[in-house]
Amino acid sequence: MVSNPVHGLPFLPGTSFKDSTKTAFHRSQTLGYRNGYAIVRRPTVGIGGDRLQFNQLSQAELDELAKVFPVRCIHTNI
Repeated sequence: MVSNPVHGLPFLPGTSFKDSTKTAFHRSQTLGYRNGYAIVRRPTVGIGGDRLQFNQLSQAELDELAKVFPVRCIHTNI
C-alpha cells in the first residue's frame, strides 16, 4: 500500500491513505439469484471502484496441471 502523508496528521495506523481525493468507498454486490437459487459471483471491482488484481492461469499452465496425477498420501499407524 502506497501511503501519502497528510500534513497536520500524525503518522499513526489508519491515517495514511492511497488516494486522499477518493471519496466513494462502495462495495460491489456479489450475490445474485438464478432460477430461485442464490449464486455467489467473484467480485471484479474492489472497494472504491478499483479493479481487482487476481491471478489467472494461462492455457499452458492449465494443460500442465491436467497432466499431473494427484498424489495419494498413505498414513501408517505405528
